[in-house]
Amino acid sequence: MFRLGPGSAVLHCLGNLFLFLGGVLLLPIPAALLCREPQHVLPFIGAAILALAVGGVLLSVFRAGRMGGREAAAVCALGWVGCSLLGAVPYCLILHLGYFDAFFETLSGFTTTGFTVLRHLERLPRAILFWRSLTQFLGGLGILTFFLLTAFRGSAAHRLFSAEARHGGGVRLTPGVWTTTVALWRLYAALALIEFVTLRLVGLDTFDALTHAFTLASTGGFSNYDASIGHFAATGHPHARALEWTIMLFMAVGGVSFLVYYRLLQRQWRALWEGVEIRWYWGLLALITVAIFVEHVLKVRSAGAPWRSWSYLEYTLRQSAFTTVAISATGYSVRELSSHFFFGFARQLLVFLMLVGGCVGSTAGGIKVLRIVVLSRIVGRQILRLSAPQHAVFPLVLEGRRIDEEEVQRITALAFGVVALALLGGALTAFATYLPTFRALSGMCSAVGNIGPCLIPARQIAGLPVVVKALYALGMLAGRLEIFPVLIVLSREAWR
Repeated sequence: MFRLGPGSAVLHCLGNLFLFLGGVLLLPIPAALLCREPQHVLPFIGAAILALAVGGVLLSVFRAGRMGGREAAAVCALGWVGCSLLGAVPYCLILHLGYFDAFFETLSGFTTTGFTVLRHLERLPRAILFWRSLTQFLGGLGILTFFLLTAFRGSAAHRLFSAEARHGGGVRLTPGVWTTTVALWRLYAALALIEFVTLRLVGLDTFDALTHAFTLASTGGFSNYDASIGHFAATGHPHARALEWTIMLFMAVGGVSFLVYYRLLQRQWRALWEGVEIRWYWGLLALITVAIFVEHVLKVRSAGAPWRSWSYLEYTLRQSAFTTVAISATGYSVRELSSHFFFGFARQLLVFLMLVGGCVGSTAGGIKVLRIVVLSRIVGRQILRLSAPQHAVFPLVLEGRRIDEEEVQRITALAFGVVALALLGGALTAFATYLPTFRALSGMCSAVGNIGPCLIPARQIAGLPVVVKALYALGMLAGRLEIFPVLIVLSREAWR
């Protein structure tokens, strides 16, 4: 075996991860057989063998070693990329999709972003649709956290848990990392099961209910239809309205911290509104929903169109609320954001919401609501300092707890990184395409926020230049890992 310093530990860990992925790639096989698609079994077996072979080579060549913070960050960033490279193989073998587009689709799944380069989803093999939804389900809490259950304990598990950002950035349900990971996945699986049963009761068939439960629990947004959830109303589904309200409820639930669910299981019902973040979250969703609803009604009225019927008002409210909740977390849609339903003010609010995301400790993306609260307190503190004595001290306190300056700096750096990456990506997208400025910006904001829908129509995503898709891939990965692990891997110092 080779021992190449800390890099050996990274590659050895990646070998274990790819062995785990090899087992995961076998899971769509029962779906293919049940859906009478035996011809799609061999591609998944081939992809699994490839993943197992790559993992086996890495394990045989490189030794395990000390897992520090830098190495854990490298495992996270390279692990997501490696899993996406290997997970892209079934798309190539079954759909004959170009490898880069297959990688883009798989990375979008694992990062729970929801961008797709595939069209005519209704005609695709169900084995592929199952694999798409499964990538998002595993990516919701993080494939690395699931990997921790089978491969790691001790200090290495602690490092990986801390570096893998989406599970909560340090939220612990129990004192131990391993027991916290188990508790998180139990809650996550229970949530998916509840969603599956509910969707079946509301009228979805078993396959649609299962795949949509996977992508609902993970706040991923992959649907089996080009029109996403809008497909059911467009095709005259008898329970389309009930489906939209039900899915909207589960999307809102998906943006809430798992710590809230854990408290609810302990019958602490106040957890649903107790705490500054959860109150801001509910308030932000309500405020933006009302703003979109009011703007639409007023502008439709000014154009002389009929708007007074209760059914129209309910329809407008449902469309406004569904889109608001979807953009804050999941990424489903009932209509394109570029449609005439949304006017200029609504579009600006939705792009802002892409960057905000859901709560800390949820499967949603974005900067997170709690960090927005902290940033607002930082601004308020700075205003106080301008009018206070020179040596006055203003500690940053949130819910009776003082926030360390190191954490303040981290939140500020994260917010700056997200906004800077979104602006840079938007500018480069506008340069490489003929898209209008704000539409180009919305695409990168959606990628960094791990949302999916944006002002670029979904049918145009596949036709974007490779350089733009590469930018979006970088944005999806950076947003999923909250930027810093990606920056570490890209830094020259880390490679030294």
